[in-house]
Amino acid sequence: MYLKLTKKISPRTVAKMITPDLDDHDLEHDYENVYEWAYIDLPELDFSLDVTRDHGMSEIEDHELDNMSQEELESIPSAGATYIFGFNRKFDQYVNEIPEWVIEILCQKTQSDIFVYPGRINIDDEDPEPIKQYKV
Repeated sequence: MYLKLTKKISPRTVAKMITPDLDDHDLEHDYENVYEWAYIDLPELDFSLDVTRDHGMSEIEDHELDNMSQEELESIPSAGATYIFGFNRKFDQYVNEIPEWVIEILCQKTQSDIFVYPGRINIDDEDPEPIKQYKV
């Protein structure tokens, strides 16, 4: 299963919303050519939440990106939708189910409706029909 937020929120911001006491230097956030991601580790889970999106910055030169503030990076309007899936980093495996209570917390803290999809995300295909929707 994977989730899709209806609001466009950066992975870094989602992680800070869910774990507000986490220091910036402890936040696992990174980006590459097309995607950015953050990991959220909740003590109750034996896997991480991988929050990812197309950052919309692939057309911007690297030296320009390096000089942008976090606020400037997050305000780039061409960013894609934000997706969340479970990933066990210890075993390098996707997790098939995210507990309902976790989805409810994500919905509440991000103030975003959330679509739940079956299977694993495939960036080459459109999202299938959601199997469930959580509303704020």
